[in-house]
Order: sequence, then C-alpha cells, then structure tokens
Amino acid sequence: MSDLYLIDSSTVITLQNTYYAKNRVREFWEWLLHHASAGRCNIVEIIFDEITPHDGDFKKWLTTNKRSLILESEPPRSLVERVVQFYAPDLTEDELEMISNDPFLIACALQRKLSRCVVTTEVPKPSKKRANRRIPDVCNDLGVKCIDPVRFIRDLDL
Repeated sequence: MSDLYLIDSSTVITLQNTYYAKNRVREFWEWLLHHASAGRCNIVEIIFDEITPHDGDFKKWLTTNKRSLILESEPPRSLVERVVQFYAPDLTEDELEMISNDPFLIACALQRKLSRCVVTTEVPKPSKKRANRRIPDVCNDLGVKCIDPVRFIRDLDL
C-alpha cells in the first residue's frame, strides 16, 4: 500500500459514469472523501480542473469537497520538464497539448516515488510513441508505481 494515491481525472470520470455514479452509490464517494481527508488519496489540482461533470449532484459534490480532494503542492517545473522528456525530447506544441496535464500528475508522484502511486484508467501500451504514450508506460520508465482503479479500491479496502 502506498502512502498517497494520486488519482487521474480519467479515474474519477469513469467511476462516476459507470459503476459508482454518485446518485446510486453515495457510499463510494463518502469512502473516497474519507480517504482524501485522511491524506491517503488526492487529486492534483491541475488534474482536478479536468473533471467537468454534467451531473448537477456530482458537480456540487466535487465543488463542495474540492479542498479535501486536491493535493495543493505543485511539482517543480524542472521535474515536470523531466517527465515530458520521457514522452519525447522534441514534442511539438500540438503534442504538448495532447499529453495535457499528465506530466504534472506523474511529476507529483515522482517527487516521492517510494510512497506515491498514480491511479489511472489508462492501460499500458508500450508500442505507443511520443504524445501517444500512456501514463502507466511513462510511470514505469520513471520507476513510479501506477495502478488501476480496481487495485486502488482493493488497496484501500472499500
């Protein structure tokens, strides 16, 4: 078990849109908030801003609980740039837009890689290159633990 799980926006969006919709499984979101408040899992602030729900109840819940959910510390710019290099050393502006804020998420985990873990719905695809690289593959290259939501839920014993 990691000391801190950093949750990707894809995880929150997928869980809300599939098995754990807020209006059907409130207990899951209470569980998530409990662990976020206890410092066991958080969403990097720049990643949190990617979550744009259409559901009014879920949107209200996110807004109300933002302070508990987000990790307020930002990684140093040099660390984010180091992560970007693992996509490709010469990314174009369009490619940088494609990878979005993923390097910030990975850099936050890299700050303390022995105790931080990225949680994402992305699956490894080692054959992908440049801006098409997946979060788990970049994490693997950098020695950062990366797991899927099922493993996260199991680790924190929902």
